Amino acid sequence: MYSWTLLTRKPDDTPYMLGITDDLGRAQSAAEPHLVSGQAFLCHIAEVRFAMTVADLTSCYVCTGLHWVGRLADGGRVAWSEHPGGTGVPGDWDTPGWTHATKDLH
Repeated sequence: MYSWTLLTRKPDDTPYMLGITDDLGRAQSAAEPHLVSGQAFLCHIAEVRFAMTVADLTSCYVCTGLHWVGRLADGGRVAWSEHPGGTGVPGDWDTPGWTHATKDLH
């Protein structure tokens, strides 16, 4: 599973758009038109697994450690870079104790 988040250039803004899909290519395809149009500046995709929270047994997604970042590149195309373990990703999404738990968006 893949959790994708589109961000704007304003760091204080909430995410422009986000979603969950079962295919990396589908996540990238969903994000690319928004990056090309300029509506979003950056796309962060995290590989996630389905889990349940301990506190109340609700469903959530937890990062596996693999991340991709997409940005508009020269020529109007989107360039994707893989970041295993959060290395080189702005904000270091895999700092100790960090989990990405998002309610199921299906």
